[in-house]
Amino acid sequence: MTTTTQTVPADRLARVLAPDDLATGIFINVLRVRNEYFPCGIFSEVNEHTRPVQVQMMPWNDEQLGTMRVIDFCLPFVLVRKPTGEAVTLDARQYQFAQLSDTFGQAVFAEARRARKASRNAKSD
Repeated sequence: MTTTTQTVPADRLARVLAPDDLATGIFINVLRVRNEYFPCGIFSEVNEHTRPVQVQMMPWNDEQLGTMRVIDFCLPFVLVRKPTGEAVTLDARQYQFAQLSDTFGQAVFAEARRARKASRNAKSD
């Protein structure tokens, strides 16, 4: 029996991005969303020693936090452009980002342009 191993080329892998590694023009996506909550409820007692609990979750809405291009940043704030053309400011303390390859990011933005163009043409017909 022979075993074959396929490896994914490095330019096809997203890499976890530290806030210090942000740069203008790169493509990013959100890996995790960080939220803080105060423990409360039936079994929790809130007092002066109560500290918020940090919870990390995967993004729940791909359209809200999909592939984006970094326009500029002033940490902790990051100005990004979505494929829809909308510019949004994100707080890097709330998100863990992944850097995407230029090829992938350009493909996402090109597909979004094609979809917008097709939508405009369909409306004009």
